[in-house]
Amino acid sequence: WGGPWLLGSGPTSGILYAGTNNKDPFTGPCNPGPDLWSASTLALNITNGHWIWGFQTTTHDIWDYDCSWWQALGNETINGVSTPVVFKTCKDGFLFELNALTGDLIWAWSPPTSEQPRCSICWPMNPMNATDTSFDFPTAFLTYKTQPTTGAQPAFLQYPSELAGFEDEQSYNPVTNTLFVASHIVPYYMTYVGLNGTSYYDIGVDGTGEVGTPVNTGSCSTCVASNNNATIWSINASSGVANWHYFIPEQGFRGAVTLTGGLVLATLSSGDLLMINQQTGKLVRDFYIGAAMDVAASVGASVNGQEYIIMPAGTCSLEAAVTCPGSTPGDIVALSLQSAQGGSATTTTATSS
Repeated sequence: WGGPWLLGSGPTSGILYAGTNNKDPFTGPCNPGPDLWSASTLALNITNGHWIWGFQTTTHDIWDYDCSWWQALGNETINGVSTPVVFKTCKDGFLFELNALTGDLIWAWSPPTSEQPRCSICWPMNPMNATDTSFDFPTAFLTYKTQPTTGAQPAFLQYPSELAGFEDEQSYNPVTNTLFVASHIVPYYMTYVGLNGTSYYDIGVDGTGEVGTPVNTGSCSTCVASNNNATIWSINASSGVANWHYFIPEQGFRGAVTLTGGLVLATLSSGDLLMINQQTGKLVRDFYIGAAMDVAASVGASVNGQEYIIMPAGTCSLEAAVTCPGSTPGDIVALSLQSAQGGSATTTTATSS
């Protein structure tokens, strides 16, 4: 997966920021130790390629929690000093704010998990702890002492699953110093296929060849409708505290949130374009496009100055497959934007029986 690369300006001029993938295979015995620098954010000197700093978001990644998705630059006042920062979301379900010059963690935020708690070892591990950094994938780790490690192991409910806590594009409003992020809950049963003559080169559902690989066995029966959901969050970038949230039931989220005109635009696999007030989190309009969407809505203007919201429709990712309509052709949809005109307004109230 290719992630965004950002070049800094001002104090961060000449620094390139990159997110990295997870290692493969992501089972423990093949990769003891912290596995630097997988699932990380790196800062490199763009002139000579020299290392500046690295921040690993998931030590000893046995979950497929790569960190190659969205990131952005901003500025925060920390202890009275204006400080350049990097905002980063990763598949481990955390939103990070890092010092852009040093890589130091300022704060980390993860959405509440009251509906589907994290599994017992789905938390960031201690890179200095030998026990933490030798864990195998849970189904193998929890059973290999009492039964052979070859053949299928019992399924294990993983959350965040390999379908991630965050696997989409977020937005940052520097005027209000607010982050708008979309998380989702898509728990999956995972099982471990041990190493034997037939599974030595296993092809999982994601199409990757791995040795002794965890494989996806599908959404849990109680998660298909009741637990699969997404939430759009407004986050104070200074404190990492949520301002509001907007809940989206019965589907994951693999699109993007776009900001324009005081609105948050969110494209859904159900075929809806949500328009949410940035300040209040209230829904302004649910515009039904009619075909699944999993990429960002863009805002642009034609040569005559008419502004549009433009988005591809008819694309659907595995993360939200439960609610994706059937096979649909790809289209590009444009919605025209109208300027709000000033002047007086008249309200008429009518009553009838």
